[in-house]
Amino acid sequence: MSVSQPATYLMTPKISWTSKSISKFTAKLRGGTMVCAAVAVPGLLRSSAGTVRTPAASLRLTASALRHLTLASIMKSKRKTDHLERTANVVRRECTLDSEVAVRVGGEFFFDPQPADASRNLVLIAGGVGINPLLSILRHTADLHRERAHRGSGYEMGTTKLFYSAQNTSELLFKKNILDLVNEFPEKIACSLHVTKQTAQISAELKPYVTEGRITEKEIRDHISQETLFYICGPPPMTDFFSKQLENSHVPKEHICFEKWW
Repeated sequence: MSVSQPATYLMTPKISWTSKSISKFTAKLRGGTMVCAAVAVPGLLRSSAGTVRTPAASLRLTASALRHLTLASIMKSKRKTDHLERTANVVRRECTLDSEVAVRVGGEFFFDPQPADASRNLVLIAGGVGINPLLSILRHTADLHRERAHRGSGYEMGTTKLFYSAQNTSELLFKKNILDLVNEFPEKIACSLHVTKQTAQISAELKPYVTEGRITEKEIRDHISQETLFYICGPPPMTDFFSKQLENSHVPKEHICFEKWW
């Protein structure tokens, strides 16, 4: 993005907006962030805000299939509602019924390598709903694998290992999405699902990937290398614990990214 802050999660969820649903839009916004919106109406795939990252099916759209609406200034307000209301107002003015809107938010928790960058491995550590931004990064790594396989060029993505913990398997969000990516790229993407208070029987589909108990320091330490970046999102005690353990294991601070949601 040609703005002072990059996109946070590198995921562009499709949202079908209606005049009624615009007012219900909620998101986690912070003071000093920039908001951009992209709409699936005639226009361009690229604008000054950058390229919208969409699921593979959306890539079949022609170069005239997307139009961007950009809030080009950085808002200084600390009131979250100011950011939400301004975004909603732009969408309300510019969009028509059933337009598809994509929102990107500025921040520092992202993975967006350029084709010439050195290959990196990723370790993603998620707790509870902290899976949300990490799933976006996981999907982006899959897109990078597909792009390189299709074109024979582009960024050379290393391996990605997701560690994801919740109380039980019913609270493991996006299970199917995660396993689909693991099965699509078995040599590149792996996951370890942890449950801490499981009482029901674990399904046959999930059982090979599930460990009862918390994510351990040793599991994470086994993946430390000079080529590996660590992304952590979960409750503050969990985030603090793993980021501190990684620092104590001499992982450079610039290789440790974390986001606290509580």
